[in-house]
Amino acid sequence: MKTQAMEEIFQEINTERDLAEARRQAKELSKKLGLGPLAITKFITAVSELGRNMLNHAGSGTVVFSESIGPKGKGKIQATFKDQGPGIAEIESALKDGFSTGGSLGLGLPGAKRLCAEFEVLECRNGTEIRIAQW
Repeated sequence: MKTQAMEEIFQEINTERDLAEARRQAKELSKKLGLGPLAITKFITAVSELGRNMLNHAGSGTVVFSESIGPKGKGKIQATFKDQGPGIAEIESALKDGFSTGGSLGLGLPGAKRLCAEFEVLECRNGTEIRIAQW
């Protein structure tokens, strides 16, 4: 059985208020798909971290939420983050705990990766594009 795609929700992230709206949308869609409380919390936390990275490093960007139903009828929520910032020069290093170019603890990207069922860096040279998903 093929995966059935459903509605997409586009959210610009230019301000903290936009990021709060992205978290709200992540929560609403996750609940709608029937994810459990822990999966919802993990997904919202990853959305928050990746959105904050976009604001801090690129100044702005977008996130597109999509949902689908997989072969076994499980709900899947996906978020694709894209910005036109400087990109991530050392992606392998950036995915390791403790690596930071901004003076932080360096837990953001590796933490988001651990929180999601799927994590994929699609682009890291000409801006950044990251896709995450939770089942």
